[in-house]
Amino acid sequence: MARAHPAHARRCLVGGLLMLAASCVSTTSADLEHLRRDLGIPVSADAVPEGHRPIAALAYARTGFYFLGFLPVVSVELAAGVRKVVEQARALGATGIANLHYEYEPASSLRFVVFPLPDWSASLHVTATAYAPLEPVHRPLPRPPETLGEPAARPGR
Repeated sequence: MARAHPAHARRCLVGGLLMLAASCVSTTSADLEHLRRDLGIPVSADAVPEGHRPIAALAYARTGFYFLGFLPVVSVELAAGVRKVVEQARALGATGIANLHYEYEPASSLRFVVFPLPDWSASLHVTATAYAPLEPVHRPLPRPPETLGEPAARPGR
């Protein structure tokens, strides 16, 4: 039985580890129900509810750094991004947030372009619409016509 050369075995082992590291998957999530209770303001991915009007488009972006692709130095958290958007909405006097969307790009140990490159940064972008109740439209009643400074005649007099 032929035995593999030690240098060849090491190369196969390193190649296998690199492929395994490049195939790691990262996920993020935020418990929106828990956030809703904490924030005290309605947060939804749906459209602005009926009876309300949009008052501002909100955006939050953050870039993080993960040493070796998984040890957080500057972390990126979805819940923190949602909290920042809620702070922006409250500062504007909003009563709720609609159209909440996020885009998260996790860090990876290696990214293959032409050759493997370390990519240890992660990014998060959160967008939403702040809304408030529709204000009733108050239109002043038209003034009755006056003739030569005298009040207009009213019907029934």
